Amino acid sequence: MVVVVLFILLIIVGASCFC
Repeated sequence: MVVVVLFILLIIVGASCFC
């Protein structure tokens, strides 16, 4: 469960970097 949350946060941060 924790891994899933960390993965989602990683995607959000990655999307922010792309923007």
